[in-house]
Amino acid sequence: MEPRTRPRPKGPQFSPTDLAPLLAAFGDVSPSLASTISVLDSMITDYIIELCHEAAGHSARSGRQKVKQEDFQWALRRDEGKLWRANWLVAEEKRLKRQRAVFEVDNREALASKEEIEGWEKERRAMGRGGKRRKGRSGSAVGEGSASVEAEDLLGDDDGGDGIED
Repeated sequence: MEPRTRPRPKGPQFSPTDLAPLLAAFGDVSPSLASTISVLDSMITDYIIELCHEAAGHSARSGRQKVKQEDFQWALRRDEGKLWRANWLVAEEKRLKRQRAVFEVDNREALASKEEIEGWEKERRAMGRGGKRRKGRSGSAVGEGSASVEAEDLLGDDDGGDGIED
């Protein structure tokens, strides 16, 4: 069972300037012949299409309509080198995403003054769960009356008290 196929565009799929260094790395003469570049282009294109069809077939046999990363890992299971490289790239992407998240938090804290952070926290608390401002509430206090919690206490800037105003 093969998934729906689309008509393949005519001509090369990859730029000859991208494929020429690849051929040179494997020992081809420089400049590479146009026919050699054309053959390599069709080989790479056919391999990618076959790999995608195999992954899509595994996805369909698993009862899914969308192809997931695990489907490509299954399709590459016989080629240890390519499977290792694919897994390494996924792990590297996750590592970079974690580092970017840490950098963004550190950068936000470094660039923002204490007053800006307090303003963001007050605004966030003033917003309800649905993202809309709550009616009748101020951003500085959560409760009303003598037992209200001040914004400084919520941010950790308390003076050693229990967070309840006398």
